[in-house]
Amino acid sequence: MHIMEPEKTYKRLKQSPATHLLYLSLTPINFYTTSTDSNGFTTNTSSTPIGLVLGPALAGGNMIAASSANKKFKSELLDNKIYGSVIKKGETKFGLIGIQSDGFESLQLNVK
Repeated sequence: MHIMEPEKTYKRLKQSPATHLLYLSLTPINFYTTSTDSNGFTTNTSSTPIGLVLGPALAGGNMIAASSANKKFKSELLDNKIYGSVIKKGETKFGLIGIQSDGFESLQLNVK
């Protein structure tokens, strides 16, 4: 385990807005409606291409939200940076750090 710099932490944890383009695969979705006559036979079938609105709206909305979240995350990392700072005896500091680990073991800190 080792502590990462804020810039490296940001690069490893930020959302990728481009992955939200997968919502565009919803574009070919159609909504079908049918009507039947009094004998139970289908007389009218129509389709509405809801995917033309649904896919781009979800993709665009999620891309905007991810970009906004990334900007906020980066500013919080930099505003609350304690990487490399010295914490004197009896002093309390609050901040954010990124820790790289190969496993999911519990975090144990030793202060010297």
